[in-house]
This record gives sequence, C-alpha cells and structure tokens, in this order.
Amino acid sequence: MTVSKGESNSGVARAGSDYDAARLATRGDIVVVTLNYRLGIFGFFGHPGLPDSGAFGVQDQQAALGWVRRNATAFGGDPGNVTLVGESLGSHSVCAQLAAPASAGLFHRAITQSSPCWSQDDLPAVLGVPPWVPASAHEGHGQLIAERLSCSDVTCLRGKSALELLAQPALPLPGYGNAVLPEDPAEVFAEGRFHRVPILSGITRDEGTMFASMVFPKLTAAQYVDGLTQIFGERAPAVLAAYPPGDVPTQPAAAVLSDLDWARSARDTDRLLARHVPVYSYEFLDRTAPQLFPFPDEQVEPMASHGSELPFLFDPSWESAPLTDKQRRLGDLMIGYWARFAATGNPNGHGLPAWRQHPYVQGLDLDRVGHFDRSAAHRLTFWDGI
Repeated sequence: MTVSKGESNSGVARAGSDYDAARLATRGDIVVVTLNYRLGIFGFFGHPGLPDSGAFGVQDQQAALGWVRRNATAFGGDPGNVTLVGESLGSHSVCAQLAAPASAGLFHRAITQSSPCWSQDDLPAVLGVPPWVPASAHEGHGQLIAERLSCSDVTCLRGKSALELLAQPALPLPGYGNAVLPEDPAEVFAEGRFHRVPILSGITRDEGTMFASMVFPKLTAAQYVDGLTQIFGERAPAVLAAYPPGDVPTQPAAAVLSDLDWARSARDTDRLLARHVPVYSYEFLDRTAPQLFPFPDEQVEPMASHGSELPFLFDPSWESAPLTDKQRRLGDLMIGYWARFAATGNPNGHGLPAWRQHPYVQGLDLDRVGHFDRSAAHRLTFWDGI
C-alpha cells in the first residue's frame, strides 16, 4: 500500500513521516510506504520555459511508485499488488494517477479519501476551486510570479532562493495539457478512459466545517445571504430556505459545502467510475472525532470534519486528542476494511460487516457500521432539483 498525503504551502501535512503507519501496517498485515513529493510552487509551478508545467509533483509520485515496484519484494510486499491511497490533495493526486498514461501498471487498486475525482458543472462550487487546471493557467500564473520577482526567464527564476520562491502564492493542483496529463482528467473520467482498477472512495460527514471556518470565519447573517445570492443567483432563495443562516451562519455555510461540494461530487464520481470498475463507497460519520487543528472560528462545531478519519487509520505526528476505546475499535475495523481491499480489491472478509458495491454507501460510525443514506443526509435530491 502506497500512501500519498499532501497539502499546499499553507496546509497541515508536509511529509509522509507526519503519519505513523505502524498500526496500519501491523494490524492490516500489509507493507505501507508513505511517500514524499514536491508541494506548492515546487510541485505544481508552471512557466512557458518549463516542460510539463504544473505536473512535477505528479512525476515525483510516479517515481515513488516505480521505486515501490522495484523494491517491494525486499520488504515482503508484492509489486504486482500495489494500492495507491491519498486523502485531500493526496486523493486528488490518486485521481491524477488514475488519468495519467505513464501510471499504467504502477498500481492495482486505489483509495480516494475526501477529494472526488469528478464533479458536474451544472451548479457552482461554493469554494470556486476547479477540479482540474489547464497547464496554460499554471504557465500564466508562473509568468505573474516571474514578474513579481523581476525575472524575464526561467534562468533568472532558478537563481532565486528557495525561501523567495516559497513566499509566492502557488496553484496546488496538477496542471493538464502536458506530457504527464495530456488531457483534461474530467474528460478522461467522463469517457471511462482511466486506469481500470478497483476503487474504494469516501468522504467525511461534515467535510465543509474546516473550510467554512477558515474561509468564512465570523460570518454574519447578512454576509451569508449576500454570499449565497452572489453564488446561486435566482436559485439563492431556495438554498436559503433549505439552509437558513441560524445563530452561527458559518455552520449552514459549512453544510452547503459538505453537501454540494463534497457529497454530491462523491456520489457523481462513484456513479461514473462504477460503470467500469468495482467501487466501494463510504462515509465517515463520527462527529466526536479529533480535528486536525483548532478552527479559526471557534463557534463552528467541527463534527466529522475534513481529515477527521486520519487518526483512525494512522497515528498522526501533530498534537490531538487521543482516541477513545470506541474510536479505537472503529479504527481497527476501518484498518481491516482498508487492508482487505488492498489485498483483494474487495473490503469484505475476516468477519467484517458486509459492504456492497456502489450505489451502496457504508456508514462508519461508533455505534453502527452499515448502510448510510447519503442522498437523504446531504439533501442531494434538493441539489439535483434546483
């Protein structure tokens, strides 16, 4: 199992060593490789003078997967049975590898956590982050950075210090339209031309809480109404009726993010991929789980926020509340599922609660593991109808 976890310059995780995988490896009886790759401006910088602009981080991941193939046997692993796993931007990287031609044969199963590979474009994303970025956008962005640093070419940029470059704003997503990702991955997925491997894919129940607290802290009711009006236009009254501002408007803003930007995209991605490969969908539901870090808006209830499932699979290096006995048992069960999927392409077996393929969604909670009605919980019928 090869784990990819990365964030942008302002993110939490910076290295594979941030996640101690000993419990996952020991309890799951699997070989776990955590990999590092270039992040931020060093991983996804683009410029007309640089070949494969915007995809250096993707190439690093391919190099790491090549290392795994060459060396897995020495560690007791099977180079013909590699599972690629990623969460958040790491999950986006897994999606990129599913669409990258040169990644063919480098892995045989994929686990995507909290970053779906595809989304419909019939409704605007609240955060406004496109799922995939053309290399031309990376190159244009890189030219602006070059101007800020008084550089007219790549030679000049290479003369700048790492600290000078790190201080510049980065596009953290891979760029397509180069040798690494020749085509828009959205089109590759829509046309079923991705690498045909079994996929385990899921989100947390309340993905949007962390982002709403960061992007919309201390949001007022008036700002909430104005923001939804700007985003949804004539459809805003319907959204406001379904998600009224309440006493802490950042909280319903988080719910909109969770339901529209994550849950709907997760369902749509799973539906698309399941036409071609086995897909096992899940949702992590423990609303008492430790959070990645204190939220900027302390009024926002974290619930099962973005990344909250990670301490159930790994022992993270950052300071967080220890898992309770119940949470530890849920984590053991999740490790069982993840390990069975890595071994066989199917999470079932070893006495674990049954998990059927998409459209079934396995809910992972402290007191109940079983079928979860994602559509009802996230009002997907409402979002499909407006």
